[in-house]
Amino acid sequence: MGGVEATSKVRKRLVVFDCDSTITDGDTERQLFKVDPVNGKLPPEFETLKRVNWRSYMNMGLKHLASSGVTEDKLKESVQNIPIVAGMSELIRDLSKDPTNTIIILSDSADGLIHWVLEKHDLQACISAVYSNKLVIDKDQDGANLFRIDNYETKAGCESCPDNLCKRKELLKVLNGDQFDQVYYIGDGYNDICPCLILKENDVAFVREGEFSFCRHLKTGLNLNCKTVLWKDAYSIRDHLEAQKFTIFVQI
Repeated sequence: MGGVEATSKVRKRLVVFDCDSTITDGDTERQLFKVDPVNGKLPPEFETLKRVNWRSYMNMGLKHLASSGVTEDKLKESVQNIPIVAGMSELIRDLSKDPTNTIIILSDSADGLIHWVLEKHDLQACISAVYSNKLVIDKDQDGANLFRIDNYETKAGCESCPDNLCKRKELLKVLNGDQFDQVYYIGDGYNDICPCLILKENDVAFVREGEFSFCRHLKTGLNLNCKTVLWKDAYSIRDHLEAQKFTIFVQI
């Protein structure tokens, strides 16, 4: 695992964040089911569906929430109660102050949930784009609430990723649409490995340390072309960058 080398040659950097267990210290989709009056108690038959098809499970769960009288405001409140990783708000704000950096979120959660988190922590202006599944909030013909999450795409065509989203494919689209000298990728999960396979020697994958899938694979022989840095919280990412004398913070 290599360090992050300071360089004055980087004129444009793409900073990619996952959301769940990277920005938030937990899962934004599961957080939906902690809302009153459900409080995590879904019908037993939902558990079988969860093991078969996660998206169908989520949408059946959202239908159950709507029929239980849960409102959009209650969903939002529940999601905004999820804790954020220590120091993450400050790190994202400071990274966004550097004009070298373009920050995006690439997540298999849902765009509306992510925007609620960003709103809670006043981070909307720091993020250039969010690539994720679509949260749909609507009303039926009788005025009752309808909640669902639509897939980002229907056939990702990747052996490593679910059909609804291949992060590598979306990262390639972003990279092909602009000229970036370097990529920082901050993530934790198995679906963060696929996009990191295309990173180059000058790029950096920041991998959350602990019992997270990306870290486990890294420690059992996963080889990446890019540098890798393990992190426990956002303060450790900041400490690493500062130790490498890498200027990411603009003094105002």
